Amino acid sequence: QCPIMPGTNFTYAIKVDTNAGTYFWHDHSFAFKADGLQGPLIIMPAEDDPEPFEYDEEHVLFISDWYHTPANVLAMRLSR
Repeated sequence: QCPIMPGTNFTYAIKVDTNAGTYFWHDHSFAFKADGLQGPLIIMPAEDDPEPFEYDEEHVLFISDWYHTPANVLAMRLSR
């Protein structure tokens, strides 16, 4: 897939059968994952599928490496 240009959008249609849970998305264009273009993708269970346990609230904690130098500068240094 080509990059999504500024000011435009793209809708992904995915089929999820019974795999509810938390997944991870990230880019595949250059090295923008290193700049933070990534995140959690939460698939909720179907309404008629009961949760396996009870809980009061839910939190998503997403941890990633952080580079103080932008990915394009790191790539230029590696190509020397």
